Amino acid sequence: MSGRPAPAPLAWALLLGRTLAAVVVAVTCGLAIWSVLPRAAGWSPSVVMTGSMQPRLHPGDVVLSAPASARTVTPGQIILVTDPAMPSHLLVHRFMRFTPSGDLITKGDANRREDSSPVPPASVRGLPRLRLPYIGLGIVWLHDHSWRQLGLAALAILAACGLLGSAGPGLDDRSGETQGDDPASVDREPQPVPVRRLPERDPATGRFIPARAGR
Repeated sequence: MSGRPAPAPLAWALLLGRTLAAVVVAVTCGLAIWSVLPRAAGWSPSVVMTGSMQPRLHPGDVVLSAPASARTVTPGQIILVTDPAMPSHLLVHRFMRFTPSGDLITKGDANRREDSSPVPPASVRGLPRLRLPYIGLGIVWLHDHSWRQLGLAALAILAACGLLGSAGPGLDDRSGETQGDDPASVDREPQPVPVRRLPERDPATGRFIPARAGR
């Protein structure tokens, strides 16, 4: 009794590779889209560049912040502000308290001390509402000149896209499979079928002449 041959290991490996590649591409594209869509609601994305807010936020996370002002935030919240030490950068730290002059004191969760530079009320930009993990790692690596990690990530994405678009053996490929149960029947030449002649009558005696097998 013949059974269906097991799929080749190469076909299973290719199927697994394509599945993982599809997951990588889908997750990357989905997170990238999610980092752009909230702009329609006025939310702004920012990349976490350091580990000062770990374990809540990690380097490479993209934080989506809703608009806010100094009058709408309360101590204990994580806020997005213009970094008073580097006005060209944004800072995502926890709001600790107001100073007597009305400035805000912030602190990173992983830091032992509060930030030394108070934040003016006008520098408050927003309240983080959504975290997209590690989608901004490329920006962190580029900023830190981590060319090796950046190159490996680019190669991984390109390999995933190439694997999804490549053609290869499928699970139903059964090259070399024989038809039927008898392997010896492969390539066997067809045998001629014997033809039997009908009996003939002898005109002289009226008797039937026995038929002989012929080809």
